[in-house]
Amino acid sequence: MDAIKYLRQEHAQFRRVLKEISKLSDKEKQKTKFNKFCSDLIRHETVEEKVFYPVLRKHKELRDIIKHLVSEEKSAAKAIRQFKKVYFEFMWKLRFAKLKHDVDHHAKEEEQELFPKVRKLYSKAELNKLGVLMRKYKSKLK
Repeated sequence: MDAIKYLRQEHAQFRRVLKEISKLSDKEKQKTKFNKFCSDLIRHETVEEKVFYPVLRKHKELRDIIKHLVSEEKSAAKAIRQFKKVYFEFMWKLRFAKLKHDVDHHAKEEEQELFPKVRKLYSKAELNKLGVLMRKYKSKLK
């Protein structure tokens, strides 16, 4: 599977999980699913920052969007860390809604702005090779 299909698949999975989390009424199940989501999101962002984006940075025309996307990922990681400091349910819900919005916004930017440019710059074989590298890297992350 090529790198873009792989990332789109993960984006779709994140959207599904966020929707599931928002519908859960059992707080313990919600917390468990949310913690797993956070861990998966951090791994996803790490793969992008360590494998995907460095390859793309070779193209000057992609550097600004990549810089912007990395900034968003750092904000998401910070937001996730701040959930540990939330003690009231209404604050958790507010932060969750913001994180959900931010994750969706970030995925849309990648899918609508970055991915079409990447498809024009890289061959199918190159994207397949990059997809393999990304999955291997992710499998080594805990």
